[in-house]
Amino acid sequence: YVEKPAARTAKECETMERAFSKLPLFVAYYRRAYPRFVKLKQDLAAGRLGTIQSVSYVFARRPGPPRVCDWRLDAERSGGGKFVDIGSHALDLIDFLLGPLERVRASARGPAGQVETKVEMHFRIGKIDGTATWNFEASEAEDLLVVTGSAGSVRAPSAMNGRELVWADGVETYDPPDPVQLPLVTKVVDAILDGSECPSTATSSTRTSRAIDAAGGFAQVAQRLPDAIKPALERATNVSQHGSNKLAKCAGKLLAQLSEKAAGQIEGGAGAGAAAAPGGSLVYTAGRRPQGCKFWFSRQAASTK
Repeated sequence: YVEKPAARTAKECETMERAFSKLPLFVAYYRRAYPRFVKLKQDLAAGRLGTIQSVSYVFARRPGPPRVCDWRLDAERSGGGKFVDIGSHALDLIDFLLGPLERVRASARGPAGQVETKVEMHFRIGKIDGTATWNFEASEAEDLLVVTGSAGSVRAPSAMNGRELVWADGVETYDPPDPVQLPLVTKVVDAILDGSECPSTATSSTRTSRAIDAAGGFAQVAQRLPDAIKPALERATNVSQHGSNKLAKCAGKLLAQLSEKAAGQIEGGAGAGAAAAPGGSLVYTAGRRPQGCKFWFSRQAASTK
């Protein structure tokens, strides 16, 4: 039983999965066992909202006083910023409620040379449209999950630690677990003792880390880029959200390559080779410098060329 996220990247999570191929490995995404969300999952599956059309999540937090040696602000140790630690809960919860996130497109922002402070993500779950944003430098706090279907919507205010589910026909209230991990730990013990199913496994955890990598990969790589290149990468990130032209698709490919194992998750991502903005101005490649490129990145060399 390990803390979440299980590792810094999806690639590291996959290594853990292989190591535990003959043994169970459980990850502390404990909201998968909250009575509030177990009931919500059941209601959604039973068609209480009709056909699910969209899901959105918004998280905002006011900046707090700096903490001495905050490991979350050290990408080398944490894999990213507070998004990796806090945002992983929401991404895993959406996976639990509705299914694996697909075609993930994401952008991350943060001060030069530091971890991300703002993340915006777009994704699909089958035919369901999904959006999620995190802002750790907001003026007002918010934590809201909304699922919308053909027959209405449900809101989970104070999504991570709240008590309510707000439906069109009324409000349902659930007592939070005490301690918070008790329901999931109970599931883990039952799985070990009698082989019953546990909702949070190495496999589900790795899916969540792949989604995290779609945004976090940009922030981690950007810290190591020369200042001359960072504006170009940021422009590529900005335009990649929209997917409305060739530049957007190329930027999506670039971001997919910059984030390990995110290729194929990001719309327009390519699993190997080069992805370039028009004019060959910015390229990420697995090896040699493509013809006509001004800037390029090498996975093999793990550095900027």
